[in-house]
Amino acid sequence: MPTEWTIGDDPKDSLPAGTLIGAYRVEVPLGEGGMGTVYRATDTKLNRPVAIKLLSDEFADVAARRRFQREAQLASSLNHPHILTVYDAGEYMGRQYLVTEFVDGGTLKDWIKAEKRTVRQIVDLLTGVADGLAAAHEAKITHRDIKPANILVAKNGYAKLADFGLAKLLENADPSATRTIAEGQTRPGTVIGTIAYMSPEQVSGQNLDGRSDIFSFGVVLYEMLTGKRPFSGKTDLEVMQRVIHAAPEPLGAEVPQALRYVVEKALEKDPAERYQTARDLVVDLRRLGRQKTVGATTVSVARPKRTLFTQTWLPWGAAAIFGMAALVGAIYFRGSPANPEKVNYEILPPEGGEFAAFETPDHDVMNISPDGRSIAFVGTVGGRNQIWIRERNSVSPRVLAGTENGYSPFWSPDSRSLAFFADGQLKAIDLVGGPPRVICAVAATALVGTWGSQGEILFSDFRNPDGGLRRVKAEGGTAELAVGNGPNNSVPLWPHFLPDGRQYLYLGFQAGRGYQVWIGSLGGREPKVLMPPSSRVAFASGYLFFVREGALLAQRFNLSELRLEGAPVQVVGQMEYFASSGFAPFSVSQNGVLVYQPRGNASRLAWMDRSGRETGTVMPPAAYQYPRLSPDGKRLVVGKIDPRSGTGDLYLTDLASGTSVPITTDPRHEYGPVWSPDGRVIAFAQDDNAAPFLHKVGLEG
Repeated sequence: MPTEWTIGDDPKDSLPAGTLIGAYRVEVPLGEGGMGTVYRATDTKLNRPVAIKLLSDEFADVAARRRFQREAQLASSLNHPHILTVYDAGEYMGRQYLVTEFVDGGTLKDWIKAEKRTVRQIVDLLTGVADGLAAAHEAKITHRDIKPANILVAKNGYAKLADFGLAKLLENADPSATRTIAEGQTRPGTVIGTIAYMSPEQVSGQNLDGRSDIFSFGVVLYEMLTGKRPFSGKTDLEVMQRVIHAAPEPLGAEVPQALRYVVEKALEKDPAERYQTARDLVVDLRRLGRQKTVGATTVSVARPKRTLFTQTWLPWGAAAIFGMAALVGAIYFRGSPANPEKVNYEILPPEGGEFAAFETPDHDVMNISPDGRSIAFVGTVGGRNQIWIRERNSVSPRVLAGTENGYSPFWSPDSRSLAFFADGQLKAIDLVGGPPRVICAVAATALVGTWGSQGEILFSDFRNPDGGLRRVKAEGGTAELAVGNGPNNSVPLWPHFLPDGRQYLYLGFQAGRGYQVWIGSLGGREPKVLMPPSSRVAFASGYLFFVREGALLAQRFNLSELRLEGAPVQVVGQMEYFASSGFAPFSVSQNGVLVYQPRGNASRLAWMDRSGRETGTVMPPAAYQYPRLSPDGKRLVVGKIDPRSGTGDLYLTDLASGTSVPITTDPRHEYGPVWSPDGRVIAFAQDDNAAPFLHKVGLEG
């Protein structure tokens, strides 16, 4: 027979087994939370297990009852597979109770301690929780107490977000009620919670919205990946100070970089820099879950401390190499480039698309904003090129509407606008919204540009006989010749404005002398040679960046005297580099954030059947470009890049025997081979920026 039981003065007293609370028979206590004790029980009407949360004796006041009733009302209004379902609510012996579905596992903390979990397991589990949180936010409900104890995990690995006791309707927010106290020390008239999981604005007593929950979720995700909380201290006050002011220790390299940036974005101190909606967070987590980079690496609550990221290069895109996935990395410079702190992260192409590839290495494939916050690149989806933006604190790029057929994007000095070439025009688009505007008409041979601080734009048009470097006002007008193609400086390309917006650098080619870096001025002063390396250059943080023999170097540059000082230092050991055009795929912001394409991105030539299934390998991995089958299908000609010189030779392969021999050995760059119809001659281009450009070689047989 059920036992009548009176709740004692000690809140830790448990109801005896068999106690009836309405139609629910108590079995065993499951745990004690901030507002009450939870019991496992049986619904005697439906014969199913349930959980009953009974308000503690400590909270018999009216305010606590209202909070408890609000939990019942808010939780019951949510219908989501990852939110704990509320069945019933009522009063027993003067105490409020809440009846929910019973989850047969434990809390998230129990789940992570039970065994080593892979990164993918953690992401998959918490993606569902984030989706439930997004549903709550869309219903204008904040949770305000996201922590492992409020995430229940069933034995089948299904997670449920529980305990909306702190939830608050956004439109009824009461800022006067925002005071914080330690876990387990709840008092009437306060907003309860766990300090270590609170957002900076919650700790500071400010108004809250869903972004506060996102911060708390980031704390949970960080803890699951590392086994420790990002903010800790000996006292509650010390924890609060760390939440507000301290940066967490960086996640280790065992966590994929794209996931590290999800966590970092969720943990931004300023809500405006955080994910703005939980739905955006869910999108990034789901995309991560589809990536192979979120793999079988295991994490546990006890593992060696990691403070430095290991260097792992991840996919960037194709840049002048046919069908080849290139790579990208990012470096933050703190003081001298000789001792950089390296931080690497993954940049993925648009979903369902790829990074754009160009036939010749003289287009900009990507460009970082002057403030270092965003990367612009050309992406191809459905066979159409568009300009995409990837913020550094996001894993998902976004397309800029109206940039169809665009290429070679470059930024305004304030990082608020982006210029690009498309359909015979130079255009600009504001990142805050609106359609692109036309700056001027350009020839189809226009290639790359630079936007100066004085409102001038320079762009290269060196393949046009009447071209060179042209200048135009950023607000629009007619482009005028700044530096023309001529006998003394026949090919000016890769312009780059210096900070004053008047002086600029560019790479110029002279017959008999090769490439040299020149410095010019919009004031009409005759350009002069600055330095001899054969690559594009960029200025940032007091240094000039350039490539020499495949290595990215930096050398201090005196802006007032326009001269180099000291010796160059190596920033990157080897990166992609094309000596034929001086193209070196890197971009550096004014505050010293560098994005570049490292060397080592070998491609592999393989046979594919009509269904897209790989059936065999043609040649071992190397830096290939322009593979062309002979008319009879028995031979293959392909360009192969020498990574140190950046130049390429053509190789002929007999597909039956696999024998491969070079058919050009010139130190200049050969590319773009084409077979004659009878298979006896191969025509190709040789790029030394001097006529004739086209050559041919006869083949025996």
